[in-house]
Amino acid sequence: MGCQKSQPGTPSGVDGRTVQARFPAATGVCGRVAAEAKAEGLMIYSCPTPVGTEQMDALMLAPPLVISDAEIDEIASRLDAALARVAPAL
Repeated sequence: MGCQKSQPGTPSGVDGRTVQARFPAATGVCGRVAAEAKAEGLMIYSCPTPVGTEQMDALMLAPPLVISDAEIDEIASRLDAALARVAPAL
């Protein structure tokens, strides 16, 4: 999952979602999201990832191989809370 921000005026993508632009790894956005997620009890990691000639920021999630739908929903809810705390600073 790459940390991305919406670009105003860009065309809509699948299901009407806005086309996204990635945050460069140097901005540390995913590190901030990972720290907030850890406060929510999630273990996710900021992971600089090569994309073409750039290093982009990404998040790495490693849920258990055996996981229920309710647990996936809980992960999504906690990650959403972490993203909501980071988003105002972007």
